[in-house]
Amino acid sequence: MRREFLKRAAALSATVVLSPMAFAQADWPTRPITLLVPYPPGGALDPIARALAAQLPALLGQPIVVVNRPGGNTSIASTAVYRAEPDGYTLVINSPTTQVLHTMQAPRGYDAVKGFSPIASVSHGDWVLAVHASVPANNLPELIAYGRANPDKLSAGVTGAGTADHLGTELFKHATDIKFMSVPYKGSGAAMIDLVAGRVQMMISTKTVLQPQIDAGKLRLIAYTSQPVGEPPVPTFAQAGLKGFEVFGTTLIVLGPPNMPAPIVNRLTNAIERAIQMPETKTMLANVNQRPFYEPPAAVRDRLTAANALFTDIIQKTGIKFEE
Repeated sequence: MRREFLKRAAALSATVVLSPMAFAQADWPTRPITLLVPYPPGGALDPIARALAAQLPALLGQPIVVVNRPGGNTSIASTAVYRAEPDGYTLVINSPTTQVLHTMQAPRGYDAVKGFSPIASVSHGDWVLAVHASVPANNLPELIAYGRANPDKLSAGVTGAGTADHLGTELFKHATDIKFMSVPYKGSGAAMIDLVAGRVQMMISTKTVLQPQIDAGKLRLIAYTSQPVGEPPVPTFAQAGLKGFEVFGTTLIVLGPPNMPAPIVNRLTNAIERAIQMPETKTMLANVNQRPFYEPPAAVRDRLTAANALFTDIIQKTGIKFEE
């Protein structure tokens, strides 16, 4: 009799404790949502975050407040989200490459994959390999043949030691067995100056960075890291037989704190899927060389896991050193 009484009391207690939580999830959101941008105002992520902030309120019923929280190669914003309550009111937008790399640069106290709740992919921008116009190669096989025959005539600009384009460049070196030098710069601007001048001969980076000089005829587009949409038939690395480069692209994802309730995650991911297909959002994305690219939470987690495995492998094979 006493055992039955205790069981009923425990069940009643659980109902009393869980009911407010269940109600809060069903009623979510009841106040503004903060979306952290891990870069200073005016960067490439700003317009995308603000495009979401413009469309999501109509779908969620609450404002989206965009807050720039730069520093630590995005770790300051990510740490703030990791430590936040898992109630769906604090989110971050980032790329899988940077999300993974910042945890490899220094101990952060959390795992890049397991330490966050994946919400959705938002958009994608292409990465390309471009060479100086003086390099006698028009496609990837020709560049590989030229590099192997003339190892002393090629060097590659990268936008800092341990950055995503540095890892992509080292992977290219390892995959092709070309003995060229990787030259780290303090950002894409300095690297582009030397690339256009011919002091370095090639670069793997975002299409946004390289396209203006390709259009001007000073650089030549050699290959995409992944299959582009609506572009001329320029080969990809995979089509040339080089695997693993698909992860190098500016896919932007939204993450939340660990252990977010499934109903809140589902509400967010469904709203983001609808928001990025709105004409106004597509226009804003196109203005920064991005296109809508939705993936659900499981696919976002798979993308982070794949990036983590690939980068770990590249670092082990090449001995890359990081800069904070």
